[in-house]
Amino acid sequence: MPCPMCRARFDELFVPAIDREMQSRIAAETGRRYEERKAELERAGEWIAGNKRLVRFSYGNTHEKVENPKPSRSKKGARNGHQWCMFISLNNDPEETARYIKSVTYHLHPTFCPSKIKVTDAPFLLCRHGWGYFQVQMDIEFRESTGIGVHILEHMLSFEDNGHTESVILEIDGDT
Repeated sequence: MPCPMCRARFDELFVPAIDREMQSRIAAETGRRYEERKAELERAGEWIAGNKRLVRFSYGNTHEKVENPKPSRSKKGARNGHQWCMFISLNNDPEETARYIKSVTYHLHPTFCPSKIKVTDAPFLLCRHGWGYFQVQMDIEFRESTGIGVHILEHMLSFEDNGHTESVILEIDGDT
């Protein structure tokens, strides 16, 4: 990820914080050049306006092989040899996560009954047993104070090693 002003490269896990005081000093010192670059970034949708800040959420699934798996009800001859748990978290801290997220609705493969499940407790764990992997849609309902509403993510279940974690950076209202 590059700095939007000087274009220096950052580590992919870096979550920038806006130093408003520094931003004002740069604007005062560079004048028109600053305003031109700001306008470019606004047109590209890359300017973080107002009191917004960036927050990185981790989401994905854990995985364990099941000893003595039971037969599948959805596929003849298959055994539910995998236990997986979906999650979304901020800094592995359920209390901090709950400050931002109200609920997560998971959309599972139609062979699961029910296949649409709403979880209201952070870190929004949903654990199941199964025989195959598939794409899971996550409808994340953020608290009103974040200014986000519902954000949809998709995650392909992974049965490799201990599962797979991804991350997403979202703009959150700064007062949250």
